[in-house]
Amino acid sequence: MVDLTPPRNQGMAWKVTAMGKHGPGNNGGRFLNESGTGDQVAFLSSILEASTEYSIVATDLAGTILAWNEGARRIYGYEAAEVVGKATIALLHHPDDVRSGQAKAILDEVVRTGKWEGTLRRVRKNGEPFTARVTKTLRRDPRGRPIGLTMISRDTIEQERPAAQLARQSRDRSDTPAVLVVDDDLESQKLVETALAEVGYRPVCMPDGESGLRAATKERPAAVVLDLRMPGRGGLEFLNRFRHTDIGGTTPVIVWTRTSYLTSQDQSRLAETAPLVVLKGRGGVEPLVKALQACVAASP
Repeated sequence: MVDLTPPRNQGMAWKVTAMGKHGPGNNGGRFLNESGTGDQVAFLSSILEASTEYSIVATDLAGTILAWNEGARRIYGYEAAEVVGKATIALLHHPDDVRSGQAKAILDEVVRTGKWEGTLRRVRKNGEPFTARVTKTLRRDPRGRPIGLTMISRDTIEQERPAAQLARQSRDRSDTPAVLVVDDDLESQKLVETALAEVGYRPVCMPDGESGLRAATKERPAAVVLDLRMPGRGGLEFLNRFRHTDIGGTTPVIVWTRTSYLTSQDQSRLAETAPLVVLKGRGGVEPLVKALQACVAASP
């Protein structure tokens, strides 16, 4: 029924034909056959072929790639023949995310809840890292049993350019106060970077406590925005070490984290070192910006 071999002109990653059977070892065909009736397969195939700005990748539960559309080829650089049935989804992860356990944690969440959505660092075939908006969804068979994942991603470089331009313009102003943002969530970083630059701050974003401490020494920020849960040196450890630096004793620190990350023990520790806490997800970044403006005046 389905033949997923790449066309000769490589214009698509697969195509649907009137074949009675798919060839042996054709994992892409297995994916589409798992997806439903003949009409559903044709509909799905048309979506996959038409989606050139979005990467659509299907895997089994072990992570083996079963389907790879034209958008995936354009974004990641691999031909379907190079990865379908031959590579796992780990090929696309940034090595740091694999080492830190973030990639596995996301997979576990998809299996547990059925979906994960967020911003991740990815790697192209040529080794170039980039940021993508990624949605991962659990696929099930007709009996409801998990059989694999579908991953849709989009390169966010075009979306990031306006924020980067704002940040550069802000850096060019010597009177602009620096605000150190220490958060491993890239989506949160981008939101804060844009919001702070728009109101007259110079955001300096770091993904973990260790790099945050180095940036604090170099940039000497007027304030710090800090997440608590990060790989490696977490927020509380960063805070403890930062408070013992020459600027850390007087620099305002605003903890910006999720309610689920804030334990009663954390609240007790923060009462003395960083009493100002703003919860993520409540009003977007506006409450954080207001809290920051109350602590540090921005450039006019």
